[in-house]
Amino acid sequence: MVNVYFSNLRKLICLDLSGFERKNDWPSIVAVAGDWLIVGSCISLSVYTGSWLIYLLSIPVISGRMMALGFLMHEAGHNNLFKNRWFNRWVSELFLAWPLFLSMRKYRSVHAKHHKYLKTERDTEAPLSQYKEYQFPQKKALWYGMLLLDLSGIHFFYYAFKKLSSRQSKAINPISAPVLNAFYKALRTGYYLLLFSNLVYFDLWWEYVLFWIIPYVTWFQLVVRLQVCSEHFGLPHSVGYQTRSLVLNRVEKFFFFPHNKHYHTEHHIYPEVYFARLESLHRMLIKEPVYAANTQVTYGISGLFKELTYD
Repeated sequence: MVNVYFSNLRKLICLDLSGFERKNDWPSIVAVAGDWLIVGSCISLSVYTGSWLIYLLSIPVISGRMMALGFLMHEAGHNNLFKNRWFNRWVSELFLAWPLFLSMRKYRSVHAKHHKYLKTERDTEAPLSQYKEYQFPQKKALWYGMLLLDLSGIHFFYYAFKKLSSRQSKAINPISAPVLNAFYKALRTGYYLLLFSNLVYFDLWWEYVLFWIIPYVTWFQLVVRLQVCSEHFGLPHSVGYQTRSLVLNRVEKFFFFPHNKHYHTEHHIYPEVYFARLESLHRMLIKEPVYAANTQVTYGISGLFKELTYD
């Protein structure tokens, strides 16, 4: 899934990847289990205390873990999460993609084209550039206004309605075999039926809305916008890679870019390097003159906002 441009850059850099090989699956197991443990702890603490303040504070924490789950799904899409392909596929669907109302199979198909055709007409993210929300740099008032609409949940319902009403909203079928596709759809439908029937049976609807749906339609939408805009937008034409990597503090990483998601240039050049090794990869690459001359390294979310906006 490396396009021709990045393939040539890899040849120029000539980095030995032997030190970045996956030794075992424990980093992935800990990451998946840890993210769900944080979500469960937030819910338990909020319910136990009965405090609305604790609940409001739990929303950005849970939303950050949603982004963490989404990024781990992305890793599974590159077959980087677990060594076993079957385990990689179904753990990502059951514990990462489906809880976020996504399909890892569909995502894998779309994302592979993004890597292969980056910044071309065939790039699956290319259509975003047609919308004013993704014209950068943009006025600060417009930028912060969009973030407020994300945070309020208004954008979620606006984009959902727009997608449903669009003729272009037809799902991309990642598998041509109709039997396998029908089997997958049946499994996914069964998953949601089981989930919602349990919510009804155990009378947990209200908790599900409070601790999953509300964070999903509000803060999580803001985090998704930051992630999308940080990767390929608002970059000078002189930046050869047309990707951005962020250097963040621990708080920014936890709430907005978990599991080294902010090292995006590194990921495009070496997509086979799994998430736990991206920071080490960044430290190696930043010493390479070819990399340093062609990439955009941005420091902090405040630095990202400065590159995306003007007065």
